Amino acid sequence: MSAQFRPLTGEQPFTYTREHAATVNRRMFSPFGPYGAVLKKLTMPPHTLFHSRMDAGVTAILGALEATADWAAILAELDGLGPPATELGAQAAGFRAGRA
Repeated sequence: MSAQFRPLTGEQPFTYTREHAATVNRRMFSPFGPYGAVLKKLTMPPHTLFHSRMDAGVTAILGALEATADWAAILAELDGLGPPATELGAQAAGFRAGRA
């Protein structure tokens, strides 16, 4: 399993670590990593480049915070496939229900 997807497909709850974040970002974005030859020739549209940079940044922040959560449940909630996974998710669901 790719380290990139471990927070969503691995054992839950998952704790981001600095090591995990560094591994993911090095593997996905380093010109010297396994995808380096592709990255050196790749021309991305601006919106895709922005998304990639946001992904790298959020991964680094979660690693620095050593954030722990059931990330698979949070994703299911955000995709509308599962119930609220956190207190904030429950509050947001209540807010949306009150506006319906």
